[in-house]
Formats: sequence, structure tokens, C-alpha cells
Amino acid sequence: MEKRKKITKIELAENDKIELLRKYVDEVLEALDHPEALVTNESQVWNFTSDKNELKRLSKKLKFSVDENDYIWQLAERCKTREWDGDSYIADDRK
Repeated sequence: MEKRKKITKIELAENDKIELLRKYVDEVLEALDHPEALVTNESQVWNFTSDKNELKRLSKKLKFSVDENDYIWQLAERCKTREWDGDSYIADDRK
């Protein structure tokens, strides 16, 4: 009798925050040079990079401070807030 292979089921984390902010998530993924990436509510910057120079480049592109522990949806929220404030958004709400 042949043994059956056990099939591993992959479950994705929730993505409701990602979907609500899709336009801004896409902006963040473009800035990260990963527009094709699949992201969920649990995706963080360190999933893409933790290089200090890359984080500086990303901060400059997005026009606000970025930390490797930031969630992608948090960056998307900051992009949205920045847009509402007419690009004058500078506050770092993590401190």
C-alpha cells in the first residue's frame, strides 16, 4: 500500500487593513521596489529590508521616517495622512 503525502495547508494572515489602504499600500510597495509583493496586516518593512541606507532612501521617497519594524499598513496610513495634509505631514507618531 502506498503512503499518502501529508498536504500542508498555508493560511494567510488577515489583510483587511491592507485592502482598506490599497492605493497607499501600492505606493509603499513601489517605494520598496517590490510592487509585486503579497502583503498582509502582519507584513513589516524588515520583510523587505533592514539595510540602514535603504531605510534612509525609503524615508526620503515617502517623505517621513521609516523604521524596519513598521508595518506596511502603518506606512500606508502615513501616506494617506500626508496626502490629506497637503504633503505637510512630518510628525513621527511612533514616539
